[in-house]
Amino acid sequence: LQRYCHTQSTDEIAEILLAIRGRYQELGVPDPEMIIVDNCCHVRQRITKVFPNTHIGLDIYHFMKRYLSAVAGGTKNSCYAAVAHDITLSVLKERAAESKTNIAVYRSKEEQAELLESAYQKWNRKGVWNTTGASVHAEQMKHVAKGCLTRTRQDVRSDGSRIEGSHKGWNSLQRSFASGLEVMTALGHDFVLRRNVRVGMSCNTNTPEASTLPLDFLISTDGSHHIQLRNHIATTYNDLIKRQQSRRGTSSISIPFQPQLCSAEMPEKFGLVYSNHASTFGGLFSFKKEDEEMELLEQIEMSEMEMEMGDSLLLLGKYKVAITKSEAKTVNIDSTETPKPSSSSTLTLISEKVTHVSVSFEFIHVSIESQIW
Repeated sequence: LQRYCHTQSTDEIAEILLAIRGRYQELGVPDPEMIIVDNCCHVRQRITKVFPNTHIGLDIYHFMKRYLSAVAGGTKNSCYAAVAHDITLSVLKERAAESKTNIAVYRSKEEQAELLESAYQKWNRKGVWNTTGASVHAEQMKHVAKGCLTRTRQDVRSDGSRIEGSHKGWNSLQRSFASGLEVMTALGHDFVLRRNVRVGMSCNTNTPEASTLPLDFLISTDGSHHIQLRNHIATTYNDLIKRQQSRRGTSSISIPFQPQLCSAEMPEKFGLVYSNHASTFGGLFSFKKEDEEMELLEQIEMSEMEMEMGDSLLLLGKYKVAITKSEAKTVNIDSTETPKPSSSSTLTLISEKVTHVSVSFEFIHVSIESQIW
């Protein structure tokens, strides 16, 4: 998932997640159990607004980098690599490179808090931290206490390698190709598609996450990113089998169907998309939602009729309004007597010179008689 945002507001993150939630609902897939980001507490509120039951975790790479930024002398310090190693092992039981499954195993937040405090005090006694070390450590311990460094699933890769690998890929596209928006959109589409196919092909079929992926279809592609072509071939092949089976007098054919891609018909768009947050300048104003075209035309016609009636009434010096139900009753508007309309009719007069007459009635005939002075 990647998006070039006009701003760094978390509202634009929510716009993306709303579209993803719609796709999940269309496919009948449960909400993600966890989402790993590099600024967990900054975006947690917006993410949980869309996925309330999802755990928001902090990427261990960025967590480690925050501690390393407080090392006196930076990379020139001889203890720089040792500090990074201790911070990492305080969070992880086993690193991905050392694991048989190539998946890192995370500790509980109680273990992490104890080991991180021990590692910080160890290097503090050796004078490794600069003046910002104490504040950085206190801030990171808050994340540990909230459980940002824990994982709800230990069978899924949730470290920073995928995030940073995606960032490097996007950076290489921008630096290698001097292109406009259209070419960049095509390059980005191809990059995302190839990466998704590669991730799906390398997924372990025995893990729970495999149930939400079209593994049978991905295996049939043999790693090719020509998804639409492969799906068209499978659809045509399956249609031929169905036609053959539907013919009378032919023996049933026990030929297996080819796996097809299950797509969700969602109003999503790859490329240039509309951002409600950017178009309203951060929600400073909102666009008025106009009525439908037919309702607008009816309103225009009614207003034109009222204007014509108003102009005609201005030419009248003396006029009478006759409200007829069973017997005609004439009301002289110029008289001081207040008219008493029936219960099923309402007569409204505006100002001394009548410019508008509105009558609500039930099967009542209303006529206007005029006399020009």
